[in-house]
Amino acid sequence: MKVNKLQFYLSVVFLFLGFLIGFQYQLTNKREQLETTYSWNKEQLISEKLVNLKKENKQLEEQIREVEDEIQRIEKKAQTDQNELAEIHETLNNTRMLAGFMDVEGPGIIVTLNDSKKAKEISGDVSSYIVHEQDLRRVVNELFASGAEAVSVNGERMIATSTITCVGPTILVNSIKKAPPFEIKAIGDPDTLLSGLEMPGGVLQTLRNWEIQITTEKKDKIVIPSYVGTTNSNKLSLLNTSQVGE
Repeated sequence: MKVNKLQFYLSVVFLFLGFLIGFQYQLTNKREQLETTYSWNKEQLISEKLVNLKKENKQLEEQIREVEDEIQRIEKKAQTDQNELAEIHETLNNTRMLAGFMDVEGPGIIVTLNDSKKAKEISGDVSSYIVHEQDLRRVVNELFASGAEAVSVNGERMIATSTITCVGPTILVNSIKKAPPFEIKAIGDPDTLLSGLEMPGGVLQTLRNWEIQITTEKKDKIVIPSYVGTTNSNKLSLLNTSQVGE
């Protein structure tokens, strides 16, 4: 009877131990499963974040390349515009220079005309022995015909609308009163300019016949000022190109 009770107690103990062992196993197995699931989920989230970050970085890189391309395009356009502006500015300056609206310098000659000494010695008509406005015009025209690129008379720049006129005993150059001696400066090839003035039967020979005092001098550098008068145009207007050919 005692043996049966002992067996019974041992059976209960072993049964309880078995239950504890089984429960412990199940608990351990579930914990491992939970840890494995948690670790896998965490790795998956991190992986997804890395993939998203790579996509975002790629998009940012593309945007950066687009911005850099746009900057390069703007820089090239700005450089092109700057070059075009420089060319326009250079063309404008050349045009202004040739038109007489800028100070210029270069090689050339200086011609000085003064009244004949006889103008003070004789008591009669002295008109043949003084410098007239037509004399100045002939010298200026001959200089331009000989290739002068710029001409001035007593500091007055000669341009397309310049005038040399006589009002009584006074000569007006660009409407400014001038008196002898008349210093005429011309920029161009000195030898060619002087040859044009000194040709047989030319303007200087004619003036010398009336004993007009003349000096000529070649110069490596002559400075001629810009035109400072007005250039009113009453008849000129811009051509309407849309009507050309109609």
